[in-house]
Amino acid sequence: MASSQQKTNSRRPPRSWYVDALSAVAYLLLAFLLTAGAKRALGPIPALAVLTLTGGLCFFFGRSAWRGVLEARSAPGE
Repeated sequence: MASSQQKTNSRRPPRSWYVDALSAVAYLLLAFLLTAGAKRALGPIPALAVLTLTGGLCFFFGRSAWRGVLEARSAPGE
């Protein structure tokens, strides 16, 4: 019984905001490079789909990083 309570009470540590920020920058670069390649190889419509997918991932990682920065700034005593 104690081990099941310990599993439910232990929380995973949150991801660091700088890892999310680096991921956002990586997806931003990937968005530009893959979009340019897709435009040359497939045309403008598939390139727009690639830009939407990679740009959306960049947005979500950037938003997560920003939330992490705000949480780190508001942490009491740290």
